[in-house]
Order: sequence, then structure tokens, then C-alpha cells
Amino acid sequence: MSEREQTRFMLDSSLGGRLRPRTATDFVSEALRRSILNGELAAGTRLALTDVASLFDVSTTPVREALRELSFEGLVRLDSYRGGEVTAVTRRE
Repeated sequence: MSEREQTRFMLDSSLGGRLRPRTATDFVSEALRRSILNGELAAGTRLALTDVASLFDVSTTPVREALRELSFEGLVRLDSYRGGEVTAVTRRE
């Protein structure tokens, strides 16, 4: 299994520790969250729905859901119908 394929699965203790497919929303939100917190995506970076969908080879629906999730966490500011923008994150957050 390739590294990309492995990231699309997660361990599920309810399945005896076997791998189960992750949702596209989980995949996108975790990847974006990691990139924001690691500083790979700087504050002010625009996250266009179509560009992010292309990057992760998913439709815009899971991207929209992932951005909504990240906005609740304060990592992204949503821009209706266009995507979002990375917010400034402090070390303490």
C-alpha cells in the first residue's frame, strides 16, 4: 500500500485495530490542519475550493465541509462560495 493510500485509512479499535477507509472530509481536514499548524500554509493563504479539491483529488463538497470544520477551530476564515483563508495561529493555540 502506498503512503498516499495509507493516509486514506485509519485504525479503528471497534474493528479490532483493522484499517477502515476515512471519509474524504476527514482526509482533507487533517491534511490542511497539519499544514496550517506546521506553518506550511501561512496566515492569509487563500484556499480556493476547486484548487484544494484538485490537490487532494476529491470533489468540492468534502473540501467545503473540511473548511467549515477548520473554521470552527479558528484555523480558517470562510469566504462564502469561494473557499477560505488561513488565519493567524499562535503557538499557544
